[in-house]
Amino acid sequence: MSSICSVPKSTHYLLPTTHYAILPSSPGVYFFRDKAGKLLYIGKAINLKRRVSSYFQKNHFDPRIDAYDISNIFGEYAVGSMVVFDDGKIDKDEYRRFKIKSVKGIFDTEMLAEVLNRRLNHNEWKMPDLIIIDGGLGQLNAVKKVLENRKFKIPLISIAKGPTRKGEKMFMTKNVCLDSKRMAPNLDRKMILAARDEAHRFAILYHRKLKKGGMFN
Repeated sequence: MSSICSVPKSTHYLLPTTHYAILPSSPGVYFFRDKAGKLLYIGKAINLKRRVSSYFQKNHFDPRIDAYDISNIFGEYAVGSMVVFDDGKIDKDEYRRFKIKSVKGIFDTEMLAEVLNRRLNHNEWKMPDLIIIDGGLGQLNAVKKVLENRKFKIPLISIAKGPTRKGEKMFMTKNVCLDSKRMAPNLDRKMILAARDEAHRFAILYHRKLKKGGMFN
């Protein structure tokens, strides 16, 4: 498979998949074609080199992780966050935030379902290899239902705080395989919790910004 990458000033690169290191780190559009030249996929990226290189196999599997959280005060100023860890590193270019539109009241599971549905509507965003959410079985089941209805088989982990707000308990779908030999060595409990915490931080930051500015309409 070969890729054609377009960057500003209409510069084009036609290269085999093993030569993506020559690509610039600027925004651009990339195309994947098969050996016969048939167009397989078109994508766009803020960092062309990082995005294209993320598609190709290494000797282990470095998953893209999407982590989600909801922030609100008794259902008011409700927002959702999506943060991304790619190749074991935070990728802020891929962060997304959502104003809750369809849910009124204190229903975090429904809000989370709305966020996931809206995220999955964006085929131009790279799909995750693992989803992490802040919450317990209720949140896990809500997101699991969205994925099943949309025909996605993405592994899912939810993290609930203990009864005294200390310690965490993880719930996961059956297709989560953290012990796989292909899994990245840095995908451990610490990484999973870091992704959850970053989603929590980003959601609260957006919630406070909207509340302070009175911009929630």
